[in-house]
Amino acid sequence: MTVFLLFTTAGIIAVLVFFFNSNKSRNFYGGGTDADAIILSLNLTGVCIKNEIQAIIQLQVLPEMGKSFVTEAKEMLSAVEYTQLQPGTKIRVKFNSRNFKEIMILRATLPTVFEGRG
Repeated sequence: MTVFLLFTTAGIIAVLVFFFNSNKSRNFYGGGTDADAIILSLNLTGVCIKNEIQAIIQLQVLPEMGKSFVTEAKEMLSAVEYTQLQPGTKIRVKFNSRNFKEIMILRATLPTVFEGRG
């Protein structure tokens, strides 16, 4: 009986944690703030998956309201994309105004080299 109660409690906690985390992600992506950003630097991490390389992209985010800030985003890029995205390139991002480390690059707004990617 004690083992059953332990597993039931663990299952309920797991469901609640999953719901809380997925709800938090939906709130950020649905309610984040769009802004322009300028690429400051790109650094490869050494991770390669399916002919794409992971890069850490340092960005200066320029929100319409408030101060600009610097943050980083990890992205998987093709070799062509990596060479196209140079420091100084302007892109669009969405960020969480409560936590500037939560940021995502809006791929649809990237240079035309990204067209055709899902």
